[in-house]
Amino acid sequence: TGLVLCSIACFFIGPAPYIGTSRLWLTLVADGTLGVGVALTIAPIYSAMMEVVRPQCPDLSTESITMFISGLVPSALSFGELIGPLVGGGVTGILNFQDSTSLFGEVTLAMAVLMLVVTLVDSRRTSRSPLQNF
Repeated sequence: TGLVLCSIACFFIGPAPYIGTSRLWLTLVADGTLGVGVALTIAPIYSAMMEVVRPQCPDLSTESITMFISGLVPSALSFGELIGPLVGGGVTGILNFQDSTSLFGEVTLAMAVLMLVVTLVDSRRTSRSPLQNF
């Protein structure tokens, strides 16, 4: 849901060429939607990482794993804050702003579809509900 909201927000921030002209209210709503989408995307990362790391490190305590993940996730987010403007600026330099936000929206939507497929395949493989973790 978070990636889909981020994708929709990217389409309206530009706005995408097929949406029309930019309006201040549209940009403000899209920015708010992007914030909610990012929050919904980041929140499940911690529990998903616990599921992945715990079986790999059975000798570590839950507290140690939690501290490791609590350091790793913000580090990855900070790295994204460094790389994001570089990539965004490069793409916007090649394309215009509307096309670049549309491209980022399309890439984010593709990631959402990929995550849906991976979740459904994993739930079939492990015979559990895809929404069990949420």
